[in-house]
Amino acid sequence: QKYNASLRGFPSWDVEDLRGNRYVTTIHAIVSGVVKLSRVWRMPEMRKLYRGLRGCKLPDAFWMADEYGCRGGVEFGLLSTTARWGVAVTYSSHQGGALPTVFEIDVGQIDRGASLSWLSQYPKEEEILMPPLSNLEVVGSARMETTRLGKVMVIPLRVNVNIKSLLLDELLARRKMLHLSMVENLFAETRRDMFQIAEEAKEVNVVQNDAIVPEDMLLEFNDLLTETETSEAALYNEDKFYHDAMSKALAVKKGTLC
Repeated sequence: QKYNASLRGFPSWDVEDLRGNRYVTTIHAIVSGVVKLSRVWRMPEMRKLYRGLRGCKLPDAFWMADEYGCRGGVEFGLLSTTARWGVAVTYSSHQGGALPTVFEIDVGQIDRGASLSWLSQYPKEEEILMPPLSNLEVVGSARMETTRLGKVMVIPLRVNVNIKSLLLDELLARRKMLHLSMVENLFAETRRDMFQIAEEAKEVNVVQNDAIVPEDMLLEFNDLLTETETSEAALYNEDKFYHDAMSKALAVKKGTLC
């Protein structure tokens, strides 16, 4: 509840209870886990999930198309759904006079959530959690259905899950990946320059035939690439190690061309 209050910015009383704490690191860790778990969730055969809503009125964007002909909106918070129709109907039961509503959400190979049944206090609810900033697009007309708890309005949706957020291990490895990219660029530049030097030398008859073999002269760079690829990512988050690694890469390029 507190995490969604931070992400959504409402309700006001929950936001006030946060006392300025945005839980940025905690939310990032949760989202990272959700994205990873979603990769191993086996979808139901019908590829549909449900979310029950009660006591709320949907914004106009769900009823009237925008200038591009689209209806729906973006969920700023973590989106809790269920694979069980009956559970969603129960959560949508009448409250405050508002018409009970159930989202019927199409999921797919990419746009999917993480099953929480294995760690939930209520595993039979078959909760599926989706990360923040998932887009919910209305893809059909709302319909009324009669359930054991009365009539509910069903709105068909298609979800586009936000998969842009970096996972924790990807964030940890960001510096290493930047450095690896730099080493690969230096390697490509050095290789290009070595072949250019060899070609120019042949033209002025400084060398005969294949006396210069650039690939052999790039062995130190190949070793450096292997060393960078296999080294621990966390080391590059230490300023001294990162500085020394950059200096070494530049020195290898200079030494190869000299």
